[in-house]
Formats: sequence, C-alpha cells, structure tokens
Amino acid sequence: MRELICLNGEWDFMPLYDQPWNRSLPLNLVYEDRKVQVPSSWRRTYRQASGRLFGDIPEYAYAPMDLYDYPKEWDQAEAGVLHRSFQLPDSLAGQRIVLRLDGVMQKAAIYLDHREIAIWEDGYLPLRVDITPFAEPGREHHLHVVVGSFDQVRLPSGAPRVTGLVGSWFGSICRGIWQEAYVESYPFLSIEEMTIRTSVREGKLEVEASAGFAPGDWIREPGMLCMRLSIKELGENITGNQPVSALVLLAEREVESVDSSDSGFFRLCENSGEGAFYRASFTLDWKDASLWSPDAPFLYLAEIELLEGGQVIDRCSETFGFREFWCEGPRFVLNGIPINLRGDSWHFQGGVQQTEAYIRNWYRMCRSVGVNTIRLHAEPYPTDYVRIADEEGMLIVDETAIYGSGKSMQADHPDYLENCRKHVRRLVKRDKNHPSVILWSVQNEMRWVDGREGFKAQVPGLMSEIRKLDPTRPILAEGDNRLLTKDATEVESRHYNIDGTIEQWDRSVPLIFGEHGGWWYICPQNSSMYIGLAAYRGTDECTAGFAWKERLFVEYARRQDVSGISTFNFAHYFMRAIPEEDVILSPCDNNLPGVKHKRIPAYSLTLNNGLLPEEYPPFRTNPAFAIMAGAFKPAALIAAEYNGCFYDDALIQRRFDVYNDTLAAQEVRVECMIRQGGRIMHAETFEFFQDPAERNVIQVQWTPERTDDEEIAEFTAKLKHGEKTVDELRIEYRLLSARLLSEPVTVNRAVVFYGSDRDFDIIKRLIPACSRTDKNSLSGLGEEGLLIIGSQIKDADGGIETALKNYVSRGGRLLLLEQSHLTIGKLSLSRKPFIRAHAGDYGHPILAGIGDKDLMFWHEELREEGPLPIMHAAFEKPILGDFGLLLECSDGDFGDGGDLWSPLLEYRSGRGMFIANQLDLMANISRVPQACLLLRNLLVYA
Repeated sequence: MRELICLNGEWDFMPLYDQPWNRSLPLNLVYEDRKVQVPSSWRRTYRQASGRLFGDIPEYAYAPMDLYDYPKEWDQAEAGVLHRSFQLPDSLAGQRIVLRLDGVMQKAAIYLDHREIAIWEDGYLPLRVDITPFAEPGREHHLHVVVGSFDQVRLPSGAPRVTGLVGSWFGSICRGIWQEAYVESYPFLSIEEMTIRTSVREGKLEVEASAGFAPGDWIREPGMLCMRLSIKELGENITGNQPVSALVLLAEREVESVDSSDSGFFRLCENSGEGAFYRASFTLDWKDASLWSPDAPFLYLAEIELLEGGQVIDRCSETFGFREFWCEGPRFVLNGIPINLRGDSWHFQGGVQQTEAYIRNWYRMCRSVGVNTIRLHAEPYPTDYVRIADEEGMLIVDETAIYGSGKSMQADHPDYLENCRKHVRRLVKRDKNHPSVILWSVQNEMRWVDGREGFKAQVPGLMSEIRKLDPTRPILAEGDNRLLTKDATEVESRHYNIDGTIEQWDRSVPLIFGEHGGWWYICPQNSSMYIGLAAYRGTDECTAGFAWKERLFVEYARRQDVSGISTFNFAHYFMRAIPEEDVILSPCDNNLPGVKHKRIPAYSLTLNNGLLPEEYPPFRTNPAFAIMAGAFKPAALIAAEYNGCFYDDALIQRRFDVYNDTLAAQEVRVECMIRQGGRIMHAETFEFFQDPAERNVIQVQWTPERTDDEEIAEFTAKLKHGEKTVDELRIEYRLLSARLLSEPVTVNRAVVFYGSDRDFDIIKRLIPACSRTDKNSLSGLGEEGLLIIGSQIKDADGGIETALKNYVSRGGRLLLLEQSHLTIGKLSLSRKPFIRAHAGDYGHPILAGIGDKDLMFWHEELREEGPLPIMHAAFEKPILGDFGLLLECSDGDFGDGGDLWSPLLEYRSGRGMFIANQLDLMANISRVPQACLLLRNLLVYA
C-alpha cells in the first residue's frame, strides 16, 4: 500500500558564491566534478562577523565537521544547487506521490523538472510536498534543491539579523540536505495523521486519526469509510525490528468529515489543499496496560487501517508507550509516582552525531550515573533521538530552534514570529506520540535578543499553539522564566542562577535548572577556588575543580527539593575527546538511509558513534565524570555538613541526607560505623520506609577519644534497599587536641597586644606573658618585641596605620590579624568574601600541619553559591616590595577572575617585618581547630 524510495547518495552540486539569498534555479547549471553526499552539509566552517573561522583551528588541524573531504572553498558558498534524477517504478501508477526531505538547512527552494514546488525555511523539521500531479512512473524526473541562507533584515544600527530559526551553531555552519531524502507513495485516499494520548489517571487510551486525498481524487461520503484500530505489544528492550506479539485491543469507528483548515489538525503535506478531510476518534478504557517508564520502557504498536466498503485501502502504524506525565505543585509526576529529573544536554554537531550508536551510548552513559532526562538542546534533533529514547527509557525535554543565545535574529519581526509559530506546530506534529517526550521547551535564552519585548508578548501565543495540539505535556521556556507571567508559568526554568535564588522559588510549580555549571568558560582561575593551585597544572585538575564546585550546587539543590537539575554536561565536558587521529572509513552503499561519512576527524567525538575501530570504548571520561556521578546517584547518602575537622573534647554530631530517587518505594537500611585509630567508637543502624522522590535525614553523634596530637575518625556507611547495597559512603574527619586552645606557645620576646577584649583573652591563653597597650601608646613601643593587632580595628583618622608603619620601619615585628579597613602602606584590601585559601608550597613554618583541605569548609552550612567564606577581605597581590605571599585566594565565574589576592603575606624591611592575616581566625578559633593551629604558628613565627 505504501512504498519508500530513498534518494540518498551522491548528488550533483553547484556552489553559488556571493549569492546567499538566491532562490532561483540558474539557467546555466555547471556542476562541480566532486559530488555531494546526501545527507550531509557541504560546509564544515563559516566565518563569523568578528572574522574568526568557526569550525576550524588550522594551527591544530582541527576541523570536527570535516566528514567528507569536500573542497575547502565550498565553505565560502552560503548557497548552492543540489541535483539528482529519479525514476518511479510502474508499480506506483495511481498512487499518491510525496517528496520528503527530513532536514534542509537553511532556506531552500525545491524544483521538480524545473518547476518550483515549494519554498522551505524550517531547517530542522521534515518537509513533505505532494508531487502527484507532476510525477509519472517510468519517466526520469529531475529534482533540484536550491539551498541558501535565511532572509535578513537590518537593525537601526545596521547590524544584520535573520528571520529564520538558526538554532545553535550547527545551523550557522550547515548548508544542504543534512537528513534523509525520500519519495513516498500512498493510496490516493490515505491516512495522514495519528495522534495517541494515554491517561494513567483515567485508565484510557485516546487515538485520533485523519485521512485525506491527493489532488484529483473523488470525495467519499463519510458513511463509506471507517477506521480500525489495533493495539499490539512490542515489549521492552526494543532495538530495531521487533516481532509483534498478540493483539491487545481492537476497535472500529466510522469516519466523520471535518474542516481541513481547522488549525487543530495536521495535514500530511505542506501543500495539501482544502477539501474533504476525514477523522475517526477512539476513546478506549484500558486499566491494565503495561506502563512505560525509564525502568521499564514497555512499548506498544498502534495500527490504523482505513477501510472503504469493508476493504483495507491504507494502513499505518505508530510505536507508543502508555504513560502520563504531569505537575502537582512543585513536583513532577510520572504514572502517579513523584519523580525528580536529573538531566544532561549538549549542542548538536551534525553528522558525526547522527548514528544510532552515538545516541545509545549517550543515553546509556547517562543512565549509568543516574541521569534520567536529556534535553535536546537549542533545536529539534533528528527523530532517531526520540525514537531511541522511547526504546532506552530516557526522558526527553524536546526543544525548538527558537534559540536566543546566538543573538542571530530580530525576534519581533513578523516573519520571524510566523516562522516560530509554524515551527512549534511542526515539532509537536513530529514528536507528539513519543512516550519519552515529557516536556516541550518553547524556546531557549531569548532574554538576550534584539526585539525581546515584542517576542516576549508572543510567547504565550506560541505556548497556546503547542497546547492546542498537545494538552497532555507541560511547557517551559528554558532559561527564560522572566519572559513569562506567573500565570503562564507551568514549570519555572532557570539557567546558571540568572533568575534568582532557590530560596526565592515559591514552590507553586516545579523548578528546573535546564543548564548549570561553568565548563563553557573553564579556566584555572575559576577552578582554583575549589581545588587550589593544582588547577594550573593541567586540564584534568582544572575540570576537577569545576566539578567539585558544581557537585556542591547539585547537592544543595537536591537538599532543597529542586524538581529538576541538568548540569552542562556529561556528554562533552566530562569526557576525553576521541579518536586521537583521523579514522578513514571503508566505502559503503551511499544510497541507503543514514549518514555515510568518509572520515571521522580526530577529536571530533566524546561518545563513540559506532564507526571507530573496535579498540575504542563507548566513551572515555575525565576526572569530572566520577565527581559529578557521585552527585547524581538516584539512591544516595550525602553528608549534610561540610566541615571536617574537630577538637577532641566535644560531642560530634553529623547529619546525612538519604535520597530515594528511584521509581519505587523502598525499605531502607543505613548501617553506620565510626572508627578512631582502628577502634570502633560508635555503630548505629537506621531503618525506615522511603517513598519515591523522598529525602530523609539521619543524624549520627559520638564523643571522640582524647588525642595527644591528632587522629583520624573514619565514618563509613552502607545504604541498602532491602538486602541490596545501593550506595556507600566513607569520610575521614580530622581530630585535633583541644589543648591547642590553652597550651602556651613559646615566644622568645616581649609581646604587646592591641585590640578587643575577646581577642586579648584568646592571645593571653596562648602567651600568658602578653601585655596590653592602647592606641596612644603604639607610637612609643620599642622595636625589640612583637606587636599583635587584634581583628577588626577601626582607624578613622589613620593614626594607627601611621604608628604601625613607623614601628615596622624602626625594626619592629608586627602581626596584623584580620581586618575590614585597616591596612599598612600601599597594600590594597578588597572587602569581599572568599571561600578558600591555598598555597603552592606548604613548607613554610606558618603552614605547619596545614594542607589544602584545611583552608575551606570552616562552617557546616552550604549556600546556593557555595561554601560559607573563611575570610571577608583579602589583599590585592602587591606588585612592588619585599613581600612573601604565603597563601593565595581566588574569585570569579564564567571566565573572569583569578588568583589575584592573598589572605596571608609577609613583609620584610631591614630588621623590621610584619605578617598580615585575613583569614577569619579570631571569630572561628573556638570551633575550627585549623584556625587555632594557624594562629599558634603565626605567634611562634612572628
């Protein structure tokens, strides 16, 4: 009844240089000797407005989209003509003939036998054109596709902007037919569309099918036609052609005539005319359906037959899953079970990612670390991505090509808005029956674009277009929650904390972070905030620092019951690029469906696409992968406090979050044990029943044994679901003797102190002979002793600073504790918080007993932006002077900042010297042993 003829293979190609908006078929067609492969892009790079060549780094011979060895000069052709001929077999006589192009980028004019039959400017979604009036079996037909750039307009500034939907960077590079090309045949009167909706709450299946006719066919009375619906089982673990099992449901309905111009219906072809159009609707009770879920992606086959006078005249089928996804307050719900979304996403990069193996390796890698959701980012991906998600049990956020981050469009232009309206409808048409698709994303980061306010007013209308066609799925505006009113917000979406804090979330709807993490801007100066100066040693260390930063955010967000978190990303930034050298592929039949690369460029992949030599694994990870995998575990035991050093004279209390992000209620058992010096100090077991998406908190407390110096307390725990261990946790806590607070230090000179009573009491315990002075006496102090200036001294008139400068210049020794305003000389103090400090060398006497782990997490709490600070001001690194920078600290994000400050430095001038400290020692000494250890070292050294 239906046939499919693949038009893939080698096509003639004529580049059109300096004619980016040409839509006309040239009178004089002169093709290159080299053919173009369909599907592919004839371009592999493009030159940006800045002059930079995107897609090629010549000094490294890196061109990841160079899959076909096309001539480099073709990169300069923004337009071109593709041509091939085809002949229909005689068996298609009397059939409806449709040309189908699954992806043409950017704007194209299609000619059949030199007759224009369509203009198309949706580069990501399929075009179907009814060519029945022009198609003759046995005759050689010539198909020309003139592909060029989207139309442009200019802003008042003169800057060009497009009116088409470019999507991410792939849409800027790509030109040509980059997905499959087919000729399809149908009966003259044929089934055009099928919509499947399943409701778990109601136990119902709804199927709506429509039928239309080719031009020239005669109109039937509705009573002559009926449709028959058959539902059959496919089961789980589908990976291609699957034998169909027994019939599950069977129903038959007469058709009714409907108005084909109704916007609530889809037509088969873009040029389907008005006229008779038929519909049949099925609503069937189905209480015992096997439900589709990530744990059990059970699939069915829905088959519709169109009957005329009892004879089957057309048949079509759709694979689907019985499932329902909805929102309840701040929760997502799948099949009646609360579910937290843990996601991944990445930019689509063309043919190298258009293989089934690539897609399955991505989804399976994600499932292995607890990621249950993929956001198909910035544009509709090829349909294999949603088909395979159905089979693999991966949840999909399906996004349009309304992508604002590239700022390529004039978003309020009428042509752009009309293209958006058509595009969202086409996306729903293509993907509406896929059970994996749980959310529609109407757009991405349109906050940045020209014409934003005009576009903002149209967003509710775009959402209404989606909802009219599919009322079953929630809709979000990725990263642009402020473009929607509160009433229009079904899911609150944020990227990178741009739209406020988690604390500001009112929990009336789910909150999802569709993107988070700064790997796009990765650099050592941002990473060192979390991993120290090791970030400068190499990419691995740098990415590990970013991973620890992002892991803390994910842990915080999970603790706040955030509905969805998608770090950006496992698929790329947590991987090592492969292959190490170009892989030249063996010739194959270019006329079959699928991409047919000639080569896989070196370092063009992070996931194996199935075309690499056998020795390549599915993927190779960098250190960030394991760090982030620990944050995404569905069943997890995570420490709720982050400080890890204690005095040995007090009760220690630790809380732990227990997560059940599986889809089943669990009998939970947590077995905890504390050891100190190999001795068991405490053992405790917690047992409870835990629902899906539930977080419980357990608390363990113990009193450590006193230690002469220091010891390690080891906490270990096993999290069990029933008898199965699903997570294990091991933490080492450092125990220091409480005698550090009171045991005097040896200081071989007179010590004088100026400052608060609190600080003096602390210093007096450590240096009993310490005396106290006042402000008026500072200028008369002798230089043979040690002067200690307590924390947070006020010096409104600058008199104290002058006295201290003179004291050091006379040969005095000065220890300046943490300040907010007081400094000496030309040292500049930046009054901003810092979360950690680090040293390149911990061999200095002041740092004895101190390491990287001791200069972060002085507080139990964690905030959304990270750990609480351990200092609230630091010195800008001095350029001149005899300074020794004992510690450094950094600040920054998204590529800015660096290790530009020092919280602990030493200065010498002749016999004089001073040490200036900005770590919050005095405020934290009673509960932070590292602060006490540092203070003792400072006193001895000074």
